[in-house]
Amino acid sequence: MPTAIIRYDSEFLGVALKRFRRQHPAHIASTLVRLVGGIAFGAAAVFLVWVGQPMEALMALLLCLLAIFAGTLNQWFVRRSMAKSPFNGDELTINFDADGFHAFSKKQDVKLRWEVFTRVAHFRDGFLLFQGPKLFNWIPFSAIEDSAIPNLDSLLREHIQEHKIVEPQR
Repeated sequence: MPTAIIRYDSEFLGVALKRFRRQHPAHIASTLVRLVGGIAFGAAAVFLVWVGQPMEALMALLLCLLAIFAGTLNQWFVRRSMAKSPFNGDELTINFDADGFHAFSKKQDVKLRWEVFTRVAHFRDGFLLFQGPKLFNWIPFSAIEDSAIPNLDSLLREHIQEHKIVEPQR
């Protein structure tokens, strides 16, 4: 029976959200839109300074920085929000077996049958288990004994229909 032991904190949540965004089909498009927006607003700021519109140039510069650093800003908000959570710093133990997923700690006890999981995204460093389009559980390989990873992989392939390889294992 594979078991994962996870420390639920802002760093863990930040990595989980990065993996969620990475597997999303619009990931590349949103990155390109932010990059093009940043370049366009940066060029607009330079032009507005040149024509003598300093307030408008400042607004364009702020929009440029927001477009470029949106991901970093979002990570900062996640870290601040997690610091206020009652689950911050909780050590979560997750057992996987033929019946499903059992996660427990001093503050919570959750049992989910395999039927609730709709798909799995495979990464080099873990699995992202989905319960619908936006609810997910991140299971990093660092939280599982190396010998148990193939067992967990076979359990996931046996019980969950849809699999997406985002980053193949080495």
